[in-house]
Amino acid sequence: MGFGAAVDDLSEAEGQGQGQGQGDVGERGDGGAGHGDGHGDGVVVSELRAGLLGELERFVHQASRRGGVRRRTAEPDPDPLAAGREVPVEVGSAVRALDELQGLLALGCGGDAAQVLGWVAQIRAMAEAAEAAAVQHLLRTRADVNAGFRNPTSAVKTICKAPHGQASGLVGAATRVGDMPLTRAAWAEGSISKAHVERLCSAAGSGRLHLFVQAETWLVEAALRLPFTKFCNVVAHFELGCEPDIEDAAKREHAKRSAEMRRSRRERGGGTLNATFDPVGFSAFHKVLRTIERELFDADWADATAKYGEGNVTLARLGRTATQRRADALVEMAARAAAVPAGARKPAPMVVIHIAHDVFEAELKRRVGADFSYPPHFTAELDDGTPISPGEALALAVEGEIRRLIYDGPGIRTQYGRTKRFAPQALKEMIEARDRECQAPGCDTPAWECDTDHIIDWQYLGQTNGDELEAKCRWHNRVKDNYHTTTDPVTNQATWTRKQPLNQRRE
Repeated sequence: MGFGAAVDDLSEAEGQGQGQGQGDVGERGDGGAGHGDGHGDGVVVSELRAGLLGELERFVHQASRRGGVRRRTAEPDPDPLAAGREVPVEVGSAVRALDELQGLLALGCGGDAAQVLGWVAQIRAMAEAAEAAAVQHLLRTRADVNAGFRNPTSAVKTICKAPHGQASGLVGAATRVGDMPLTRAAWAEGSISKAHVERLCSAAGSGRLHLFVQAETWLVEAALRLPFTKFCNVVAHFELGCEPDIEDAAKREHAKRSAEMRRSRRERGGGTLNATFDPVGFSAFHKVLRTIERELFDADWADATAKYGEGNVTLARLGRTATQRRADALVEMAARAAAVPAGARKPAPMVVIHIAHDVFEAELKRRVGADFSYPPHFTAELDDGTPISPGEALALAVEGEIRRLIYDGPGIRTQYGRTKRFAPQALKEMIEARDRECQAPGCDTPAWECDTDHIIDWQYLGQTNGDELEAKCRWHNRVKDNYHTTTDPVTNQATWTRKQPLNQRRE
């Protein structure tokens, strides 16, 4: 029976079964189903359905067309690279170890969940490094060509059953990581992931390999020590610093990442937007949008509190979802822009740039044609860590406001003690510039969206001093009393451990 014939027979039999069942209902008049031929038809339908599944399985495993005739096999073709090979003892041991680990996790015997997650991530990274080493061996022995594959990517895509992009990325990483010994060693130990390696391989390309070799130590150290987003910012700083003319490089990068927006109208009204921004433009746009989003969120929360009562509000009970609020905030932004009178003065750009004072002075000298020299690591950056050139920073500073932040010094007051509970605006801006983001572990909420929080609570005689305040997002500021906080003396990283509830049931 062919695949198409099975489908036709199944449809015909199901139609007959339904017709017979309807006839029985009409004759009985009591709403019951017939038991005569209808039951037999049900058996036929079941048999045909089983046959259909069998034909479907064989249809999926059919080989490709050869000579205009579709060759059908009951089983898929064997892997030509695996034919006649025995599984090494080490591979069998690794597979059994993973099975045992999965069994422990399924039984809930894995111990500390965070620690187990770290172990599993390390195992995955080590497996990815071994996969790259296998690809290197495949390339050295030209096993892909000997097995009839068109290129290494086709071989990896077929053997690993991976998408084309993933297979191509693995081949590229395996090819380039051979010239990066520290990166390869950290990957083999499971200390960094495939995403780290791909980013480092990209940084080593475009003729930068000789400079990458000199900087590989601190780049790999950044991968070991920092969250992935901050690590990417460090690599971007390296790439920008490698350019012989940093301003020309910044212009080329800006041209590649220039803002663009596509809009399309739906058939039933409304439409969609797809926008891409350059880093500076996105920073200005994102801050305004997030400010309006926060206003709409507070309004939704107040409405839900009035409806359900204090303490009974959850995100599910809010009138809008986060994506709906974001769309409404964009409409509100357009309405506010339309309400501005014609010829009104444009507000200063809401972009925060961090640049060292000596770099700023060197850029000024370069602009006026005087002798100058940039200090090491001379790029500027936005408050999210995205690097920009000193020339771009100076141009934005001229349009906006130049403010020199000094964390402590003559005439700069950062110590208010118990005279003020809430930090003044100048001190709050200093905390935002210093912390950049929420200081709770794993939270990357920008500091300008955060509260200025006392490290020692005000009610416990905390003081409003610069070194006793930190940026804390609204959520972490609200739940901090439910956690113990400890700081690692070496890495200076904070760890939060949830306290046991006071009303815990006693056995």
